Amino acid sequence: MKLILPDGANNMKFLVGVSGGPDSVSLLVQMTDLGYRCVVGHCNFHLRGEESDEDEHFVFNLAERLGVEFVKTDFDTNGYAKEKGISIEMAARELRYDWFEKMRVTYDCDYVVVAHNLNDQVETFFLNLSRGTGLRGLTGIKFKNGKVLRPLIETQRSEIEYFLRQKGEVWRTDGTNSDVKYRRNRIRHNILPEMEKMNPSFLRTMARTMANLRSVEDDLEGRESVRCRVYEKVKNLEFSHQQIESMVNVVGNGGSGQRFESKKGVAVVNRGEVKVYLYSECVQKEIELRVEEAVDVEDMRSGKDYAYVSMDRTMMPLKLRPWKVGDWMIPYGMKGKKKVSDLLTERKMDIVEKERQMVVEDCCGNVVWVVGVRVDARVACSKGERCWKLLICGK
Repeated sequence: MKLILPDGANNMKFLVGVSGGPDSVSLLVQMTDLGYRCVVGHCNFHLRGEESDEDEHFVFNLAERLGVEFVKTDFDTNGYAKEKGISIEMAARELRYDWFEKMRVTYDCDYVVVAHNLNDQVETFFLNLSRGTGLRGLTGIKFKNGKVLRPLIETQRSEIEYFLRQKGEVWRTDGTNSDVKYRRNRIRHNILPEMEKMNPSFLRTMARTMANLRSVEDDLEGRESVRCRVYEKVKNLEFSHQQIESMVNVVGNGGSGQRFESKKGVAVVNRGEVKVYLYSECVQKEIELRVEEAVDVEDMRSGKDYAYVSMDRTMMPLKLRPWKVGDWMIPYGMKGKKKVSDLLTERKMDIVEKERQMVVEDCCGNVVWVVGVRVDARVACSKGERCWKLLICGK
């Protein structure tokens, strides 16, 4: 029997919900055997007369024997169910988890742990199926839900009872668990035994099935999250439903380089994200290159709209133009040649940004500056050297 607990559990404190039944008793025994810091929490729902009080005494004695702090509460479960107009089962659940959370905070525990097991998982599957449910109702009980953990969720009830017998532990039996007027009990005593006759590994098979369904649910939730994110970006540019779905597919697969156009603008997918432009933003604004003599410059680093180049090593005149395929340079601070296209890709530029990118070339056609990106090492200006300042100005 294996407990599933989060990383760092040895440094945590847990409120263990213990009813007295085999599942919760085995959970508490194993957690104390492994040295986890625990507080026992017991709810007396007063639904079975003296038996409910006997459960309470049993759990108190168990906690005392194991050296674990004990805290309990009493509920008028029938009264609460009538007041809220809900079933006894739902009333008990609401009362239990509300109280658990209060005690978790009061006793400074990191998590509440409860003893749902694999059998409970499969019973819940069929229970939801019988009522009618969507995909989520067929994925079973989650191991973690907020501050509630279920360490036995992959353990079969037969394994739990075997563990207790090996340890010489006893447990309480709730007589209502055999009453088939309750749906869950009909599933437990009538349906699951028949399924296990057909497939002795039925519980494990169902565990794999529910895991597959959870994977599908996660994929669908992830896709819906991507769709919402894409739609929020492009909603004002009148893209068609088909275009948006195509963007969702590309973004969901982490794609890059795709371009979509509508009447109002352009959307580009770059590294799994969408960026939008109005058509006016896609066109390079009219700009010009100015060359000035640099005087008393202390910092020779280039900026977005300016750069410094050596007067002695720069072949004049200079020309400003869009970059083209095949352009290369020797970037300052690097060794060897590099294609301008690779330099732009490394800067994670999208298609539109690349289309607007300009370079400055010398009279021999050599790229001396990829504007706003990098100066060529062959013309980079050193301190104390006579330099030109290259300026990009709007017309």
